[in-house]
Amino acid sequence: MKGKKLNRNRILLCFFVLLGIYLSTLTSTTQGDEALTWVTSKSEAVSKALNEGKLILLLAGYPTCPHCLIMQYTVCETNNPPIKTVIKENYVAWYCNVWISNEYKPYSTAPYVPLVCRIDPRNPEKYIDQSYGSYLYREAIFYNRLLSGLDSVEPEETNSNDTITPLIRPMPWLPLLLED
Repeated sequence: MKGKKLNRNRILLCFFVLLGIYLSTLTSTTQGDEALTWVTSKSEAVSKALNEGKLILLLAGYPTCPHCLIMQYTVCETNNPPIKTVIKENYVAWYCNVWISNEYKPYSTAPYVPLVCRIDPRNPEKYIDQSYGSYLYREAIFYNRLLSGLDSVEPEETNSNDTITPLIRPMPWLPLLLED
């Protein structure tokens, strides 16, 4: 009896060690390849984008949202297609934690996360485009979206709303945050 229990514990330990090693390889970057740097305030994002002549890529979410984490640490770090390179060269990456900041509110039209917006720093009160949800397994769509409109960065008169419904996470506590 004791031998079977010890054997089962060893198997479980090996399983979790191997699982940990596997998961760490999914999110790790290759040697010499740095992870994206995310600014955490709107003013810093606007200032940096104006100084560098880039657009702003806003990712609004919260730390325990699986789809938010997938967007930040998997989709945005993808090298095939070269999403990370496009972000580094053309955008200032701004992460807004919706639990501690309300700077994302002018860009949000629905109570879902993750919220992804492209913003022109010359007109930071409007977004160029917006979507909700994760682009996991849709990296090519996100890549093309990041590339679109890089030549003309003027915001549109009306805000477009591209909602990816299957992978969005509702925020039932959002009305509490919206009350002033």
